[in-house]
Amino acid sequence: SLQQFEQSAAYHKEVLALAEERFTRGLGTESQVNNAKLSLEIDAYQQQIHKLNALILANKIRLLQQ
Repeated sequence: SLQQFEQSAAYHKEVLALAEERFTRGLGTESQVNNAKLSLEIDAYQQQIHKLNALILANKIRLLQQ
């Protein structure tokens, strides 16, 4: 659901912030930061997919109403 997606995206943002902070302090690795960034990029792609699916559904509804 949209709420789950938003919660997941917010969580991934927090993970990135923590990973960057840990890396800055020498407590984490660059790989951890990169993995957190990748999670956010995947979230962005998933959001685009959800938007496209919503547009497809809206177009199907419009076609059925004609």
